[in-house]
Amino acid sequence: MKVHIILNSHLDPVWLWHAEQGIDEAIATAESNCDLLDDYPEAIITRGEAWFYEVVEQYAPQVYKRIRNFIRLGRWQVVGNWYIQPDCNFPDAFSFGLQSLVSRPIFEKLGVTPTVGYNVDSFGHTATLPDFYHSCGVDSYVMMRPQKHEMTLPGNLFTWQSPNGNAITTFRISRSYCTTGDESIIQANLAETIADANKEVGHTMCFIGIGDHGGGPARRELDWLRAHKNDNPDVELVISHPRAFFDAVAPMRNKLPVVTGELQQHAIGCYTMPHDFKRGIRRVEDLLQVSKNLATRYPKLAESMPENGEFAHAEKLLAFNEFHDILAGTSIRSAYDLAAADLGKVRSTAFRLSAGIIRKRNAALPPNQRQQLIFDNAGSKPYDSCFLAAPWFGYGEKSSFAKVKARLFDEHGTPVPSQIVHGESATDQPQLYFPLKLAAESHKVFYLDRTANYQSSDDQSQSLATAIARISERISLVVLEDASDTWSHGLKRYEGKEKYLWQPRIEELQTSENGCVISSARAFWSCPSADIAFHVARFCNDKAVHMKLHVNFHGRQELLKLCIRPLFPVKEYLAGCPGGKFLRNLDGRELPFHDYAILSGDAASLALVSRDIYAMDSPKNASDDTFRMTLLRSPYYAHHDPFAVNAQDNYPLCEQGLFTFRLAVIPGGSESEIANELARQSSAIFFSESTRGCNRADLC
Repeated sequence: MKVHIILNSHLDPVWLWHAEQGIDEAIATAESNCDLLDDYPEAIITRGEAWFYEVVEQYAPQVYKRIRNFIRLGRWQVVGNWYIQPDCNFPDAFSFGLQSLVSRPIFEKLGVTPTVGYNVDSFGHTATLPDFYHSCGVDSYVMMRPQKHEMTLPGNLFTWQSPNGNAITTFRISRSYCTTGDESIIQANLAETIADANKEVGHTMCFIGIGDHGGGPARRELDWLRAHKNDNPDVELVISHPRAFFDAVAPMRNKLPVVTGELQQHAIGCYTMPHDFKRGIRRVEDLLQVSKNLATRYPKLAESMPENGEFAHAEKLLAFNEFHDILAGTSIRSAYDLAAADLGKVRSTAFRLSAGIIRKRNAALPPNQRQQLIFDNAGSKPYDSCFLAAPWFGYGEKSSFAKVKARLFDEHGTPVPSQIVHGESATDQPQLYFPLKLAAESHKVFYLDRTANYQSSDDQSQSLATAIARISERISLVVLEDASDTWSHGLKRYEGKEKYLWQPRIEELQTSENGCVISSARAFWSCPSADIAFHVARFCNDKAVHMKLHVNFHGRQELLKLCIRPLFPVKEYLAGCPGGKFLRNLDGRELPFHDYAILSGDAASLALVSRDIYAMDSPKNASDDTFRMTLLRSPYYAHHDPFAVNAQDNYPLCEQGLFTFRLAVIPGGSESEIANELARQSSAIFFSESTRGCNRADLC
């Protein structure tokens, strides 16, 4: 058996420290590893993440030159192909592509093209990950979690295939991707690695090196390897690197077992926290995509915008902040101050670039006596749903919700069904709901007549009442005790004691809107852990029940779940994942889902669509029929078992304050209906208006 010893130089840029401290440790790690290579001619360093090399080049250019020289000599091996080791469950397909895109110039300067994917510290892996690696030229992959006690695999070396058919040769690290300089840890890693190895293949990998806050292999570890290299005549220990290992096992590739689907589960608490940061990531992903689309369509207009020059940096900020210990909610509380500021910069850059391009284009529109409302679908998918806009209705009594009038016309002069609804300001300013249909990457101009309302007897109130009656006893909110640490180590589902339970009853719901486009109602629930406003609505052009929850959460080591009991026995659970979908077992486990889940029975199905909810468990046994979506958890920040937290300790709690969740429940849930709802919940539609040519007195 040949054991490839991998001298791993692991570093978390953010975790129990701040990002600037991560930079300090990157520089120290780079320099100490170069010094080690000078003194140990047999050593080979393995180091991934483009961020690391970018930081060293910027802050320690002399060390960067040394690294480039060792790379040229083959003694420093670059793996990963991505900017950092991201959370491998939450980001969307765009973000996974971005990891490679922003890294390519950095690797080109080093003269390398990494072909080994490397996420040894990430907390589980979505089923479509092989697709994203395949698209950037990666054919092999190293991971560790879930470990043996969390997921049974047919071996530590296997072919991992996505639901879309792309495959990469994958190695699961047996015990740990790092050591602490203690020879007993090295021996334990070696023993478990050899025990798990595929004897027919004849090759395996064992990882050595001090990790977490940087470092790489310790000199005493290399001294130990020198002294014990020939201890076992049946085992050859050779300092190597992952590419050499995968090349050595390539002749056996067709004989390896095949694993299809996700690699789960580890750290179920990381699927949903921190909620508002995850929600911010999702909005930023949307905005970056649409701003890129607009810049491609209107390159000259984009070039004239100052934000265009900031776009490449904004992409890197998104890639960095999808690092697994940031996006998974496991870093210290204060680290999120900078992370949130980064997201704000990315969002501002993308939004201002998009809005600026649109307004520069709109400047060419001819003046019109009527107020023009312009809607741009800046995304790559069509939009066919209701839309809420806030055109200027003037200010004062005649423009209040109770007295304002508005009639909407399309570009052909045909009246469009529209409905005045309450606005968000406390000045009683109204907003406008209407059905909007826009092809991808297109725009339409509508006209607003503020002298008369659109009249229609086609209201949604009866439809809403029927929907409420059907769901009132099938939907509930529950608060559970949750004493697990931040990661929820060791848990497969949340089984804490039920503390508070609420079901929205028909008699509790108060009508808030009632018209031809939307009818809605709301109810309120308070318990010691949360104050919740529950909104339910129906739109004129779909059959979905739309729910919105505004939650003021102040739980302590508690968990809030939204529970749904379908009206039919569920036989199949199809989960959305980044860039695809796949079937899941109905085994009761808490698992992430991306955008939607489809629950199917013999003759019925139900789609649950949300850009704000990120994990759900299925029924735990045959007598159970409840799917429970996790909304919020309140463990302590960066709490890791077995450390015990006393109630009087002043450690900050996660998920405190105001949160918003949207969920559409769609009977049947066809692909087009799901796509329409996802488009409605995304940020691809931009609204602007022009009053050039209007009588200014009419706009007051």
